[in-house]
Amino acid sequence: MAENVSKGAQYAKYTPDLFERSELSEFPWIFRSRDKKVYLVAAGKASEGTYIKGFVESDSRPGMYHYVVAMVGSHHELVGGGFCECESRVYYGKPCKHILKIRNIMVKNRSGIPGLDLARKEG
Repeated sequence: MAENVSKGAQYAKYTPDLFERSELSEFPWIFRSRDKKVYLVAAGKASEGTYIKGFVESDSRPGMYHYVVAMVGSHHELVGGGFCECESRVYYGKPCKHILKIRNIMVKNRSGIPGLDLARKEG
């Protein structure tokens, strides 16, 4: 007989894969936010838009970072919802604040991120 487990119970059992700030030195980052809460490790063009990969600090666990991947379209919209291993993303299945934060960092700092030339829109 199948056991009926509530979503809340599944959420309580989930443990995200977190990285400590000291572990981030193992990844050659290409951009770091001024507050050192976001580290981008890769960014580039893809057929769907611009992809970004990096680490975003957890608000509930300072000094611990979530691995985040997002695809950003030509109008700065998220394409495909992104990826983050945080509890909110796993539980709700929607873009979490970490995905939105990495997207916002990319949009606001596009001229300072190596390999990205988003200032010119292709027509």
